[in-house]
Amino acid sequence: MPGLEALRGRTALITGGASGIGLGLARALAHRGMMVVLADIDADAARRAAVGIEESGAKALGLALDVRDPDGWTTTLDAAEAAFGPLSFLCSNAGVAGSVRPLTETTAEGWDWTMDVNLRGAFNAIRHGVPRLKASGSPAWFVATSSLAPFSPSAHNGVYAASKAAVISLCESLRVELAGGPVGVSVLVPGLVKTGLLAHSDHLAPSDADAGRHSAKVEAAMAAAVSPDLIAKAVLAGVVQGAFWLFPDPLSRALIESHMADMLSGLAD
Repeated sequence: MPGLEALRGRTALITGGASGIGLGLARALAHRGMMVVLADIDADAARRAAVGIEESGAKALGLALDVRDPDGWTTTLDAAEAAFGPLSFLCSNAGVAGSVRPLTETTAEGWDWTMDVNLRGAFNAIRHGVPRLKASGSPAWFVATSSLAPFSPSAHNGVYAASKAAVISLCESLRVELAGGPVGVSVLVPGLVKTGLLAHSDHLAPSDADAGRHSAKVEAAMAAAVSPDLIAKAVLAGVVQGAFWLFPDPLSRALIESHMADMLSGLAD
């Protein structure tokens, strides 16, 4: 599997690349010599972010992409490869906080919106992007952003947690499917990160989703969380090691151990 030096001078595409974890990863990959494509539903923000990276001396391109749209994926991938050459690194990172209503009060529209962005978006990345990685003719890497939410259930976060749990399952299956081949797979499982996810989700939510809002406590915790640049460093370190699981949050071990202990308690003797 590729070390970072093997990816130097090659093409990376990051969805949700205009801000947050996506932008942090794009900056880190550009610093390591990759040509980066920032794909985002906000085309203007993607272009501005790409200009910022180019000012550091790297090559970058900002493109519009709604990850729910299969045709959009084809257009974006074609443009990325036309600009910089075959795709070698793909991060399916775009996501929304989604509906935060209690499950019994979640609307079908709120459910569909959350799943379409978080889960269908990841599926589209695999369906349309991974064949490009395989066709590059060189070692390549796929990363999808999940969350610690599936391992730490909380009230009013069930739809988001379900979407991110499904992303983990997709990646686990993809790892088996690609085993022994030139494309590696990782799943990023961060905790709270200092991003604009909540405000961004509020802005994007369809009016009929009736998604609700996170509490002021959650918003304050997000504002005080770790930076996306630290998450990006963890991703790159994991790729160097060929790791599937990427757990950058120090709280991960306790949460995973507690979750597994709860599961094991249900096993028959």
